[in-house]
Amino acid sequence: MNVFDKLRYEADREVVDRLFHSPALRVERIASQGQGTSFMVQEEDELVFLVRGEAIIEDADRRLLEMEAGELFYLPAGLRHRVKECSDDCLWLCFFFPPQEGARFFNQN
Repeated sequence: MNVFDKLRYEADREVVDRLFHSPALRVERIASQGQGTSFMVQEEDELVFLVRGEAIIEDADRRLLEMEAGELFYLPAGLRHRVKECSDDCLWLCFFFPPQEGARFFNQN
């Protein structure tokens, strides 16, 4: 599978394609053409990989995370957040899984 196959963008909405699903993991490809989102709270943990474009994620405390292509971001279940803004060519891979106690990134430097 190639994440760029049959990729499409729409001006009036994000395009969400489910790429994989199992009881332990769901993977979605999301193509955003400048769309932001409303604040949301999810019951699952989410690992977000920004494949293409730039975006700003905002949390409930109005803290902003500026993302660029190639960056990963971990959203634990229950964290209120939204996509404040993004470029016209954003491509996301989002990995959803049951909440994990002690989940963390490892420094690769």
